Amino acid sequence: MDGKSIGGRLDAAVISALSGAEARVFESLGSTNDAAKELAASAPEGFAVLAERQTAGRGRRGRTFVSPPGGLYMSVVLRPKADAARLPMLTAASAVAVADAIEAVCGESCAIKWVNDLYLRGRKVCGILAEAVPLPGGGIGGAVVGVGVNFCGGEADVPAELRGKMGFIFGGEPSAERSVLAAEIIKNLLKRSAELESAAFLGEYRRRCFVPGRWVEFTRGGEVVRARAVGIDESCALVVETADGKREALSAGEVSVAPM
Repeated sequence: MDGKSIGGRLDAAVISALSGAEARVFESLGSTNDAAKELAASAPEGFAVLAERQTAGRGRRGRTFVSPPGGLYMSVVLRPKADAARLPMLTAASAVAVADAIEAVCGESCAIKWVNDLYLRGRKVCGILAEAVPLPGGGIGGAVVGVGVNFCGGEADVPAELRGKMGFIFGGEPSAERSVLAAEIIKNLLKRSAELESAAFLGEYRRRCFVPGRWVEFTRGGEVVRARAVGIDESCALVVETADGKREALSAGEVSVAPM
């Protein structure tokens, strides 16, 4: 793909001008999160690392994040001023931030699969990975939020094992610029991370999340449990109800959802 067909080459100057934050663009990186974490100690809030491609992208729980051509791969340094107990909610807040940015710039409304994946037309189009940045002397000095958006592409760009599951914002020539979307994501991440203490993003998260009301499966103690998801609680945990009527809140882990 040439620059035009993938939404333009990523331009650090444009991204910085539109977002008000410093941005660095690389042709190729192993992982933008790893690069951002190395620079985070001296970087200002909002500092972003972007790459045209990743060779070792990571998802949650150590999974490989597939990074096909035409994607938007970026990581942003955040320093939320919130109680430590609220920091796990940053992933959910970030999902809202990115969904809002995609809708504003690309005109597409994404749904959220608990806790951090964005879906469009029944397929995953974005993954988010939030990681804490430890201070040299101990404690947490902030976080790096990695965002991988499948901006444009087609089935030929999807590994065989992910076909039918992985989608793209644009299936053909995009009508938006990747640099503009990147800047909007940075602005929204700064806005939503500042809402951690108040959880002001929670209403929008609940509106976009398609999991409540569906049957899900999750693993507990090595056993697969089937339950109905009934809601998202005040800490962004997924509340589920098993067949015997017992309810519990899942604060972490993976759930599989009945097909959309």
